[in-house]
Amino acid sequence: MTVRNNKMRTTLLYILTLILTLLPLALIRFGVRMDVLPDIPLIILYFYASARPVLLLQVFIYGIFVSECYGSPLGLESLLFVIFYYICSKYRAALLSKKPLSLFVGFVLLVIIYSCAKYFMMSLYYHHWFDFSKVAVGSLVTILFYPIVDMVLKGCFPRT
Repeated sequence: MTVRNNKMRTTLLYILTLILTLLPLALIRFGVRMDVLPDIPLIILYFYASARPVLLLQVFIYGIFVSECYGSPLGLESLLFVIFYYICSKYRAALLSKKPLSLFVGFVLLVIIYSCAKYFMMSLYYHHWFDFSKVAVGSLVTILFYPIVDMVLKGCFPRT
């Protein structure tokens, strides 16, 4: 019976991941600008890295899915997600052994690194420099939304 419950919880987690990933796209349809939306896929990835380890192949496929949905160059999100997930998974024990504040500080640092790397790679891909203030606002909104999304995920699926 426990195996069946575990499979059901994992399936529900994947469905919730899909819904949360597509939520910003639904908000765009109502006129919300993309640069003021949180990077929910990044928050979800951090949750998986710190709470529910998955295979790097799953992270890569999730990155392809996010790239396709959000219209970024195919493979960019996958590359960044795999690097991001690998770094987080290496420090997983340190993150979980400390207070929740360490999880938040780790997330803030990784959002800054991720956002700068994505900005640089997108600028190289499109051959011009984008407005960095939009990246800074998006990073700030992502950091502010982290506790909300993390509480939803932790409430439904406690850390293992």
